[in-house]
Amino acid sequence: MAKRALGHALDAVLGARSDVAVRWVRRPFILRPERKGFLPWLEVLTELSYARVGSRAWVDGFTRSMKENGREVGIEFNFGGDVGNSFDSLRAVAWAGTQDPAAALQNAFCDILHRNHFERALCVAKHENIVAAAAEAGLDAEACAAVLADPAAFADAVSADLAAAAHQHIHSIPQVALYYVSDLPAAAPDAKALADYVSHARPGAEAGGARSAEEYSAMLRAVLP
Repeated sequence: MAKRALGHALDAVLGARSDVAVRWVRRPFILRPERKGFLPWLEVLTELSYARVGSRAWVDGFTRSMKENGREVGIEFNFGGDVGNSFDSLRAVAWAGTQDPAAALQNAFCDILHRNHFERALCVAKHENIVAAAAEAGLDAEACAAVLADPAAFADAVSADLAAAAHQHIHSIPQVALYYVSDLPAAAPDAKALADYVSHARPGAEAGGARSAEEYSAMLRAVLP
């Protein structure tokens, strides 16, 4: 939802500007790294609600708010699916990044995983759902299945990215940081190279939670010259 709202804000603020190129840099995050197996998403939220307020009041308000806010950016939340450990999906995303230097396939893969998980109740921790999403994105489904079948495949890379994200104080989702980088080379760097330039960039606004497109627009205007 945050990415969708930010995308709307970018369209509104940048308009026809030709002097600004947008590059999305993904940082991985696992909400419950200790989780094993699968649990119904709504059941998990309901247990959290009782732990917080002793009733269903919190979960009822949360799901209602998410559905209302989601519709504003074209997302129809469906809380009827399962949740699990997303480490394997992150391994598949890392693999997808090696299949296309421009990252178009990886971006499409991530968008499909998000849509399937949040709108179609297809848990991204389940291998069959990951492979189906890869195929829909135009990736090699058999190669994706082979990566998932090997627990070591891309595991070190994902673990390193998770550690780097934690070092950057990314401890929740969504976490958004906006930077205006003015000294990039002519050849567009990949996400890892871009991180080196971001460290030298003029930092912009940061938000640890979801914002509306209007709020993101204000953040963007604070960053852009």
